[in-house]
Amino acid sequence: MAIETATTHARIRDALLDGADLHHLNVTVREVDVLAAMVDLALNGGNETREGRLHGRAVEVLAGLGRGLSNADIGREMGLNEGTVRKYASELFKTLGACNRGQAVVLGLASGDLDLAELAEAIARDNLAAEHSRGASLRASAA
Repeated sequence: MAIETATTHARIRDALLDGADLHHLNVTVREVDVLAAMVDLALNGGNETREGRLHGRAVEVLAGLGRGLSNADIGREMGLNEGTVRKYASELFKTLGACNRGQAVVLGLASGDLDLAELAEAIARDNLAAEHSRGASLRASAA
C-alpha cells in the first residue's frame, strides 16, 4: 500500500534530520535527500503517479547511467559523441541536484524521470546480451 507521495519525501527528510548533528555525523543534506528519495521510492514501489522534469535525450542519458553504461557506451547507443553525453550528464546532475551518477539515478527514479520497471527490463536485456556474448566467445576459443 503506497503512502501519499506528495509529502513522503519531505517527511522522511525531516525525520532523518530531526535532532541530528550533521557535522558530527559527517552527513550532508544532499546525502539525506538521496536517502529520503530511496526510502520514498521503496515505500511507494515505484513512480506510477509522478511526472518527471526531464525530457527526450536527457531521459535517455539518465537511463544509460542507470544501466551502468559509460559515457562512450551511451554515446554509441544514442549516436552522440562522448563529450555531448558528458554535457547531458552534467546538466542532469544540476537539474536533479545530484553529485554523482548513482545519486542522479536514485533521484531520477524518485522524481519519476526514470521508470523502475523499464530500467529493470533494460538491465535484464543488457545482462542477457552479455551472457550471450560471453558464451559465443567461449565457443569460439574452444574451437
